[in-house]
Amino acid sequence: MIRYNVNTCDHPAEGSELMVHFTKFCPHHCPFCIDKTNPGVNYKKKPDVDAIIKTIDTYKNYVKNITISGGEPFVFIDELEKLIDWIKENTSLKILIITSLPENCFTDRERVLKILNKCDSIQISLQYYNEEIADKIRGVRSIGSKNAFYIDILEYCGVDKVVGSINILKPYFNSKEDIIAEVVLFNHVIGFKNIKICEMFDADEYYIDIPKMLGIKLPAPFASGCKTEYKGAESWSYLGMQFKGKLYIKRSCFYRTNYQKASISDFIKICTRWIFAKKYFFGVIHENGEIAPYWM
Repeated sequence: MIRYNVNTCDHPAEGSELMVHFTKFCPHHCPFCIDKTNPGVNYKKKPDVDAIIKTIDTYKNYVKNITISGGEPFVFIDELEKLIDWIKENTSLKILIITSLPENCFTDRERVLKILNKCDSIQISLQYYNEEIADKIRGVRSIGSKNAFYIDILEYCGVDKVVGSINILKPYFNSKEDIIAEVVLFNHVIGFKNIKICEMFDADEYYIDIPKMLGIKLPAPFASGCKTEYKGAESWSYLGMQFKGKLYIKRSCFYRTNYQKASISDFIKICTRWIFAKKYFFGVIHENGEIAPYWM
């Protein structure tokens, strides 16, 4: 059954949050990347860890959680480990790290596992079970088996703290069966207990309406929640999927794709949002330590 819908435009799922955009650089070349048009993307400049730490120290009492993303944070592994160690030693913040495991992770595998295990939650961008197709999507040939790396991470860090994220995109998904096959492979073969399937943001040429392809009804994502959580095999048995654990659907709304049209409920939400929306602190810290704080 559906556990909850979360509209992440209103507030973070788990309350007030800091997000560290640790670097704008990523060695992968995913054509649908939501950051590729942002200023400075793929400029390989080391993050100023001391400045980032100073900013976190200033705002740590406003928040409960901190997300470390990129770009790709593992590009600068020394700096990343320094930041995570400081957060663990000097705050009570829960750490989520988002990574696609770039090629340098293969050459420092044991260290990567130890860094990941220091985090409270891990989100890994999987792309596709077939590794040749996954490399094609990323635009970079892997120097080792990422599927084997995923198994190591799940065994070392524990399946409960790891979420595997699959982008549902053209031309690699053409039917409900294609989606189910990928989820089942990562769930049953690799061992991911928690999987998130995602629609494309700002990339209409790759966009697939996940509920429509699955043949399910979900309310408008902006008004009712763009992230939907399901739990257990009973929730997905009607799709012919025997799934163990949690499965999330992360959808795009009419703000982010031309394929979604605004609904009446979206209009009502926009008109009344300022009255009913709770206020949460959300700040984005950039690689130079500067913060863009928002009360949402």
